Amino acid sequence: MKNLIKLSLLLVLIFPIASSLSDTNRRSPSDDGVFTAGPYYNSATQSYYELIRIGAKTYAEAEIEAALYKHNDTPGQLATISRPETHMFIVRNFVFTENTWIGLKFGCEDSSLTWSDGKSHAGNNFSNWSPDARNSGSMCVADEYLPAFINANAFDWSLDTTAGFAELILVEYPTGGR
Repeated sequence: MKNLIKLSLLLVLIFPIASSLSDTNRRSPSDDGVFTAGPYYNSATQSYYELIRIGAKTYAEAEIEAALYKHNDTPGQLATISRPETHMFIVRNFVFTENTWIGLKFGCEDSSLTWSDGKSHAGNNFSNWSPDARNSGSMCVADEYLPAFINANAFDWSLDTTAGFAELILVEYPTGGR
């Protein structure tokens, strides 16, 4: 009888942990950062995307942090969202409760937009700028670049003109397939 009670107690203690670890339908990371949202596979880009809580980090710190994560042996990078299909995939799979770093920078010297994969944003037929972001280029006082983020609860983009921090990063793992 004592063994049955011990086994029952053990199952009660283990079951909640096991069930929470298998939560694969999360659309935003847990508040404590234990669980992420994703990774979810996008066949159009042949990449996985994951929303991760990293604590308050600058953009430069977020770039380093994203590269530390791996999926299928592929290191992460801040996400590239250069096509409407990618944007719609992200909107369907994630909820952005806070400003979230993505892999886009505005070069202050040459007014260029560059993604974290090294590709220029020039010539893209898609962008999702917040109406407030249009005049942000004039805010480049002594900065080399202004990083972009997804606005909390809005799904549109802004440039960080305050050298601020964000708690979340959208990481892309460009695996080239499943």
